Amino acid sequence: MPVRDGGRKLNVMINQYLKKDKRYHAAICMAYANLMLNHSFSKILDASQRVLGMSREDVTTFFDEKRLKKLITERFIDVTVECYFDQNDICKKAALSVESASDLTPYIDCCNEAYSYNYLRGEWAEKDRRIYIHNGKKDHRLFFVAI
Repeated sequence: MPVRDGGRKLNVMINQYLKKDKRYHAAICMAYANLMLNHSFSKILDASQRVLGMSREDVTTFFDEKRLKKLITERFIDVTVECYFDQNDICKKAALSVESASDLTPYIDCCNEAYSYNYLRGEWAEKDRRIYIHNGKKDHRLFFVAI
């Protein structure tokens, strides 16, 4: 039980710190989304359990419903991290979802600093992944796709 409580306390402390610096928060969330790519559902589930400090029952109950859609979602301060799985239960696409287009600004700034932007394709690219923005009427996402 102390590990669970300790994990939750750590999560609260991290969230409080990240509220102070949006660019740092953006970089951490982007790193988290990037790390999920090409990992299995069970590995991400296990890591999420440890990071969020939830019990196995809490995580399984929460994620099993989402798994039917091959999706894991985790909420951090003002962003939701989503992980989409292929038929082999491997994460091939992750997304950071925010409430407004302007909330994407720190993420775009981080992408511009870290990656080369391809103006013809409208995306940032690396040899093994691409990153692009989706701005819908109700949803605003930064997608990370394994290639």
